[in-house]
Amino acid sequence: MTKQIKNVLIRDLTAEDNQTIQAVMRETGCYQASKALLRTAYAYLRLVAMSHRQTVRIKQLEAENRVLRQSTAAIVEAVRKIEKVLSEKNT
Repeated sequence: MTKQIKNVLIRDLTAEDNQTIQAVMRETGCYQASKALLRTAYAYLRLVAMSHRQTVRIKQLEAENRVLRQSTAAIVEAVRKIEKVLSEKNT
């Protein structure tokens, strides 16, 4: 079980860290860095969840695609055999 986090303090931020936080604050419209970072974290988790769902759906679609390709190959083979039988009857 994880320990509950009550607060977070980040020390010794680099210039790049500051620029990143400023960009996040502008993007989220939050004027407090902590709230902006939390909004970004929530958005990130939503995107990760969506990515996992899409990965599952892609695997399902790929499986369906394999079945459809196999069915298509069977249909093509059946049509070829029917054409062969019909051409033999006509001769």
